[in-house]
Amino acid sequence: MSNPTTNFITYNQNTGEYEDLSGIFKPLTSGGTKAPITGFTISTGSDLNTIFDPSTNGIIITYNTGFTVNGIDLRYFFAAYKTELTTTSYSFTTQSGTNRSGTMFNNNYLPQGYNYFNFIIYGGGGNGTPTINRGGGGSGAFIKAINIPYKDNTSGTIITNITFLVAGGQTMTEGSNITIKYTNGSTILLTAGTGTPSYSTVGAPGGSTTVSSTANFYDVNNTSLVTRVNGNSGGSNGNNGTSNGYTSSGSGGNTSGYTAGFPPTVSNTFNFPDGNSFTVTSRGGGASSSSNYHVVTGSGAGGSCLYNTLPGDNEVNVIFAVGGNVIYYLS
Repeated sequence: MSNPTTNFITYNQNTGEYEDLSGIFKPLTSGGTKAPITGFTISTGSDLNTIFDPSTNGIIITYNTGFTVNGIDLRYFFAAYKTELTTTSYSFTTQSGTNRSGTMFNNNYLPQGYNYFNFIIYGGGGNGTPTINRGGGGSGAFIKAINIPYKDNTSGTIITNITFLVAGGQTMTEGSNITIKYTNGSTILLTAGTGTPSYSTVGAPGGSTTVSSTANFYDVNNTSLVTRVNGNSGGSNGNNGTSNGYTSSGSGGNTSGYTAGFPPTVSNTFNFPDGNSFTVTSRGGGASSSSNYHVVTGSGAGGSCLYNTLPGDNEVNVIFAVGGNVIYYLS
């Protein structure tokens, strides 16, 4: 639902732009209670109380609009359309084998003192296989993108919407991704691909990174802004999985029905301006015997080839890969 243009313009202190009241106040809920009549009407002759939700249906903005009714500013009549993004850093995860998607930012504005979005993205890992003498699953790709502006000061365009997908990995083909949309229609897309499941004696390929931008004020190919690391292939038959520094691929199997050994475990801690920090680990699957094995853990790790039995559910946990991770923080 959107508002009709009112032609009443005010200065939006949250975005630093002059804006029609239609972008300030929330649309009226169909059949809902109305605010008192204001005497301010749009081109159709309808009062503002017929198009905006009353303040009781939300929160009020923190600044005066300059339009008053009997000395009371309209901010006290109507609910705010845009609200503050109060969480300054967050980690989105998912259950392995299940993609998770959603909207993390929609017509919000940033808290005072913050001007940029930053993202850390892990693709999912690819499964291994319960077959003798095969390769391991590939690991997920990694992206870190910093200093994406909420507002471009030259054009005045601001971010209006950000959606995310956290890849479930295993046999899922989708990578973890972020899509950013600005008010002028430009977009930024960041995708950390998911590793491929194992199907042959050769280790399965790791995930690849894909980035694009139609926002001329943000260059996704600038390596000082965007770090891109493709996932590693799984170990071929008789070889361990490997790491790209962020994710770990699965080990290949040998003729005994176990794997060549154990892929490396990698761990990275990210510290943010709000004082929070997140540590992300990744360990691919591997097993040298029924009593010596590594289950797949963390984010973006690949599963191993394994044809023998391990205690409990650990056979499955060594073969099956884990999903990705999407982290954002403000700066």
